[in-house]
Amino acid sequence: DMAASSAELGGGRLVGLQVPGYLIMPIQRLPRYVLLSKDIVKHTWADHCDRADLVSALAAIEDVTTYVNERKREGEAIVRVSETQERIVTPSGADAVNIIHPDRRSVRE
Repeated sequence: DMAASSAELGGGRLVGLQVPGYLIMPIQRLPRYVLLSKDIVKHTWADHCDRADLVSALAAIEDVTTYVNERKREGEAIVRVSETQERIVTPSGADAVNIIHPDRRSVRE
């Protein structure tokens, strides 16, 4: 049973969480790290010896978060193109239409 297995893996803390729930969790952590880092920088004295490093770390975390979000959106667009490809019906005997191309993305549904 998937629910029982996921409860065992989570030490009982996440009872009933399905596999997709576990997969989304790392993505949700990045925005939390940004918020936490902003809060730490906000509450660090301007003349504190670690402030410059904290500001640099915040910028790096924001860059990684932006990169991950962009790749996620690109992946979702590719999936939409694939789903559209599956919905295309060609007449009997006709060559199948292939809309999938590495540079093609769905921009609107």
